[in-house]
Amino acid sequence: MQNNPKATKCFRLKIIQLILHSIIALVTGLLTVNKKVECSAPIAVFLLGVFGTYIAGIGLNFFVCFGRMCEYYGTDYCKRPFKLCMNGLGFVYIPLYFVFCVIEFIWYVLGGYWYASNSDCSDEFSNGYNATIGLLAFYFILLLLYLIAFIVFFCYLKFNQIEEPKAQENIPNKPAENTAGLPPDNNRGEV
Repeated sequence: MQNNPKATKCFRLKIIQLILHSIIALVTGLLTVNKKVECSAPIAVFLLGVFGTYIAGIGLNFFVCFGRMCEYYGTDYCKRPFKLCMNGLGFVYIPLYFVFCVIEFIWYVLGGYWYASNSDCSDEFSNGYNATIGLLAFYFILLLLYLIAFIVFFCYLKFNQIEEPKAQENIPNKPAENTAGLPPDNNRGEV
């Protein structure tokens, strides 16, 4: 990714996350907002929670995207104030996004539990029921891919370590191992 500046910029601007969060928020919002659903399992509550979570994710990623776009493309007036802000934003963004990911994980586990419970939602709220299994499958497959990538990355780091040369011991009266062709040393620095 370092050799491809467009991919690096796209990643740094959070465009992929904005698109993903927008699509999921749009789908769940269309299914749940302003609709009364009678179902024995809280599938609608799960979808509404996913909608709220991804709206928060859109807000967080949009703020980062806007700030970094001003840093890259803005006028000098826009660049100066945002340089300091962007340095601090990277520091604040990581813990905020970590909290977002933890809440998202807990919500999806809870949604999986609600989905697995016996309910009449497949008949009463079939679109929401199908969207829930789709979202759960997508999320957990993506989570599995992240885990595999994480393991592969650390295995790569472990097995491709560069061994540092070991320092030779300095024993005062021990001759060097390969002294062929060198004049003898007489402790006074003279040759």
